[in-house]
Amino acid sequence: MIDNRPINEQFTGGLFWETLPVLLTQIDRIEIVRGPGSALYGADAYNGVINIITKAPDALTTTRSNLSFRTVLGGYKSDYDELLASGKDDHGNAFAFGFGYNHTGGFGTAGATGMLDNYAVTLLTFDGEHKLAQGRLRLQADYAQSAENLFQVLYLMGSHVTTSSVSLRYEQPDVQDPLMARMSYTNFKLTSMSTTPDETHTFEGEVQKQNHLGNRHTLVYGLSWSHTVLHSDISYPGEHYQDVFGAYFQDEWKLPQRWIGYLGFRIDDATLLGTSFSPRISILKNLGNRQTLRFAYGTSYQSPPFVNSYIDTVFPLAPGLTASALGNPKLKSITLDGFELDWRQELSKGYVQINSYYNSISNIIGPIPTAFQPSPPYPPGTPATLSYVNLSDATSYGLEVDSALKLARNLDAHFNYAYNYEHLQNVAIAGAFAPNHMLNMAFDADLGRRWEAFLGAHLVGTTSVNSNGVITSAPAYINMDIRLGYRLREGKEPLTLALVVHNLFADHHIELPPPPTNGLPAQVTPLRTVVYITLSGKF
Repeated sequence: MIDNRPINEQFTGGLFWETLPVLLTQIDRIEIVRGPGSALYGADAYNGVINIITKAPDALTTTRSNLSFRTVLGGYKSDYDELLASGKDDHGNAFAFGFGYNHTGGFGTAGATGMLDNYAVTLLTFDGEHKLAQGRLRLQADYAQSAENLFQVLYLMGSHVTTSSVSLRYEQPDVQDPLMARMSYTNFKLTSMSTTPDETHTFEGEVQKQNHLGNRHTLVYGLSWSHTVLHSDISYPGEHYQDVFGAYFQDEWKLPQRWIGYLGFRIDDATLLGTSFSPRISILKNLGNRQTLRFAYGTSYQSPPFVNSYIDTVFPLAPGLTASALGNPKLKSITLDGFELDWRQELSKGYVQINSYYNSISNIIGPIPTAFQPSPPYPPGTPATLSYVNLSDATSYGLEVDSALKLARNLDAHFNYAYNYEHLQNVAIAGAFAPNHMLNMAFDADLGRRWEAFLGAHLVGTTSVNSNGVITSAPAYINMDIRLGYRLREGKEPLTLALVVHNLFADHHIELPPPPTNGLPAQVTPLRTVVYITLSGKF
């Protein structure tokens, strides 16, 4: 989400990160809610929620007007540019106009052995606010256009992605019992080779209220609604739509002896799925000595994306051989029951925490063959038609150790290790499993005399990739990044020049290797070392 507004596109349920409608300069913070979140956020808040909170236009401006910029130039013909003009007056009005351009020539190769992963994205944003007696009105609009080659969910050459949105919200950030109301419209369109695989129009809105009852209860409750219309050249003929109405409630209850309880639930009614009920309960105990223990149970559900419900197209099985893919509008939602147990210790100069979880997942969607190619000439069981059904359940469990420490006055360190195990009852489903092991370490230092440095290491264990029962593996790898910056000017209007090296030791692994039997090239090109020069500042 961006400022509580869902931004996943509705055809695949995914996100085109390169067209994310926000500039880096605008980001204030990123909030992450772990575990199943449908009790507050509804469909697709499946096992976590990422909410990108942007700076209000007033916070972007240190004087009556400012001009901020960021330029990144790097290898493989890559560059990223931002320009943000902001201003305010003495009557509670503020604005920000933004321009962004993101381009890479790609480090892949075209042809039968690789993919040319180039793209060029242009982004325009507007953000305006007007302060009222007890709140503020905020109008946000954005437009992004991308030209790229797409080789992941769909194999599309010369594709163009266009997305635009406008949202209006009223909020009361400084009131004890705030009211928030918002509404938005989003248009997403993907075209390729004179076809339109995906065009959706989404209208959505929400009203939320918070109330304190005495000193023990804090209530959050609200209503939401969304309406999505799909047009697609690769779906069943006609117009397809989905309406979702939701109501939710949560109570934060302060109990005796430093216990805190959270109880929430949500009811959604959707055109395709009917009624869904999503409860969540969490108990937090202050153990003393700056230690806390938390237990949580919650449920969530993921709506079948339009591609699973309505697709009607052909896709490559091997060079010169195709099969048909047919959607199923009677699919059930994927559901998750999740348990979490967390412990956290606050330290004088940081923290350490351990998070553990167990998830039971039902109704996973996958394709099954409903017709087969003639044999001979093709091997027996070669599919001619695949249709989507709910065909498997799964379990997953794991733990995460996370710590942040201030090692010295000008040196910060961050450590994170995660273990994850997944068991899928039906291995005929296509997909990539999470790796069993991941490790991250980072060091951030202020070297004095205007110099600053960053060093990060990222280790990912072997990852299994499953394509219709054919299991391949992406190898384990280690990436390292470094950054060395020099502040040309300090103060309220800083200017910083930096050198960044991504993938320092030139690891060349392929994250999504193809099945060994279909003859198709890898979906993601091997990584390369990339060197960037960045310049950012404010006037």
